[in-house]
Amino acid sequence: MEIETKNASLDTMAVTIQALHVSGKQMTLAVFRQLPSSRAYNEDGSLAPMEYWGVVRYTIKDESDVWVVCASGGRLYRCPFRWRGDSVYRCEVYLRDAKARLDWWHAYKAMKDSGKWCSIHTPRGCNAWKDDDIGWYEEDVMNCSDSLENSRRAEATYQFLSGLPQLFIAV
Repeated sequence: MEIETKNASLDTMAVTIQALHVSGKQMTLAVFRQLPSSRAYNEDGSLAPMEYWGVVRYTIKDESDVWVVCASGGRLYRCPFRWRGDSVYRCEVYLRDAKARLDWWHAYKAMKDSGKWCSIHTPRGCNAWKDDDIGWYEEDVMNCSDSLENSRRAEATYQFLSGLPQLFIAV
């Protein structure tokens, strides 16, 4: 597609930049590196109890490329902005599979108890049927449910942190 110059124009727009200042001076990269590191979210994916100021894009080797600047107890912290948990979709698949294994166990147990010994297809991830496996299958469903809830919290936390303003620090 070709665009003719008579259909194009240039406009001037205002941009707002939020700069991080300490004691009236703009924070430098060297000062930023000296901020203590913390975590912006808990292991379960929920936000840590901090005041969230914004995001700084600055690579510190072997640590992070994106940081959340937070305050707690009157001090500033830099928190790496990354989440290594499972995705919501992946946890939903695990939970579905765990529930299918538990349902299979109950169906097989019911057939055994009724005296009908017919072959039932063993779902993926299941061992041969054993009387005492019910606890393991129930625990698996609970663990998968917990992981799914953690992933949902982590997704909400990620969306919140992604919406924070970008902060500028001096070179």
